[in-house]
Amino acid sequence: MNKTLLLFAAASMAGASAMAADQILIDEMDYDLYGVYPQFTIDNACYLFQQGDEAVTIYDSKFNELNTFALPPRIQLTQTTTYQEREYGYMVTGVMNTDEWEILPAGSTQEDIDNVLAEEPAILDTVAGDDGSTLYITEYLELNGETLTEYPWAYLKQCADMSLWVVRVNYETDYGPYGEWGEEQTETYTYSARGYLGWVGTKDFLYDIDAECTFTQTLFNTDANWEYIVPKYGQKTRSFVNTTTCIVGIVETEVEYRRGTRIEDRIVGFQVVSETGNVVYDCDFSDGFYLDDDEPDVAILGDDVYLQFYGRIPNGKNEDYYHLFYSIDRSGAGIAEKQLIKQSASVSPTNVRRNDQVKVTLSQPAERSCKVTVVSSTGRMMQSQPISAGDNGAIINTSNLPSGVYIVNINDGSAIRENCKIIVR
Repeated sequence: MNKTLLLFAAASMAGASAMAADQILIDEMDYDLYGVYPQFTIDNACYLFQQGDEAVTIYDSKFNELNTFALPPRIQLTQTTTYQEREYGYMVTGVMNTDEWEILPAGSTQEDIDNVLAEEPAILDTVAGDDGSTLYITEYLELNGETLTEYPWAYLKQCADMSLWVVRVNYETDYGPYGEWGEEQTETYTYSARGYLGWVGTKDFLYDIDAECTFTQTLFNTDANWEYIVPKYGQKTRSFVNTTTCIVGIVETEVEYRRGTRIEDRIVGFQVVSETGNVVYDCDFSDGFYLDDDEPDVAILGDDVYLQFYGRIPNGKNEDYYHLFYSIDRSGAGIAEKQLIKQSASVSPTNVRRNDQVKVTLSQPAERSCKVTVVSSTGRMMQSQPISAGDNGAIINTSNLPSGVYIVNINDGSAIRENCKIIVR
C-alpha cells in the first residue's frame, strides 16, 4: 500500500535556532487529504479527511485516525439525445460583381439581334429584366451539385435601346449549415457520478471563497456525528437548438445546425445523511428546478446559515437560470426553502476545455457600465473586462486559466450583482 510521508518542522525556542522535525507516515489510498474548517466541527478544531468513492477516514490535527465510515456508491447516470443535423453546403450570400460586354450597339435592328441569338446554342430560358430589358439565360449557378434557377450566372441582355450585351455575374457564397434537415439520430451516453456532493463554504456569497468541503458536524445539527449531502436524481427532458454564426451578405447571422431533445438524469433534490446512514433531512426542489452545477454553496451569515443551489427551470423551449436558497435550522427544525431568485446573467458552456471560449450573457442590456471578473477557488482574480452600457454580454478566454473551478462575477461598480461558476478542464 502506498504511504504518504509528512514532515513537520518546529523551531526550538531554547538555544541558537535549533530545528526539530517529526515524521508522520499515513496510508495514502491514492486520495488526497482535505481540511475540515473549525466552524464545521463540534469542538471548533481542525480535522482532515481522506475521501474515496466508498469510504472516508477522519484524522485529527496530529494525524491520528479518528473515524472511518462508508459512503454511498457511485451512481450510474444516462443521457439520451435525439437530434437532427442540417447538411452543410454553400449558400449565395450576395453579388460580388457583374461583368458586361457589348456585342451590338444601341439602335441595332431586331434582325441583327435575332441573328446573334440564333448562333447561341444554349439559351435555357427567357425572362423580363427589372429595367425593361429581356434576358436570355445561357447558364445558371451550380452549388452543392444543384442548378439554382434563381441565380443566372451567364446571359445575353437585350436592352430597351436595342443594344445587346453578354453578362457574367460573380456571386458571393458562404459554406455553412444551409441544407435540408437530416434524419433523426439517437445517442445514449452512460457515465457515473459520486454518490455525495461537495460544497463550497463561504463567509458570504460574494467574497472570501474557500476550498471545497464535504463533511461537517455542525452545519446541519448539533450532534457529534458527521453529515454530508447526497443528491437525488430524476429524469429531465429538454429541447435544444445549436446555432453557428454565418455571413449572409455582409451581415453575421445565427443559423441553426442541430436541434433535438435530451433526456438526462439531473439532480432534483438532496438529502443530508449522517455517518450512521440515517437521513437527517430530505428535500425536493420546487417548481421544476434542477441543478446545473452539482456543487452547492454554504454561507454562514452571523447566526443564519444558508444552502445555495444554482440551476434551471424549464420555460417552454428555453430554460431560465435561478438561485435556490435554503435556510438551515441546526436546532432540529430542519431545512426550509427560503427564496428562488431568477438569475440575471448566465455563462455558457459551464464545463469547458482550456482555450475554449465562455459566453457571458445578461438577461437584458446593461443599464450602466459593469465589469466581468473571473476569480479562482482561492480568491485570486484571474481576469477582468468591462461590459459597456447597452451591451448584453462578454466573452471569456480560458487560455490562461489552469484547470479548476472559477467564479464569474458581474459587478456594476457598487456591488456584485451576479455570480456564476465555470469548470476548466
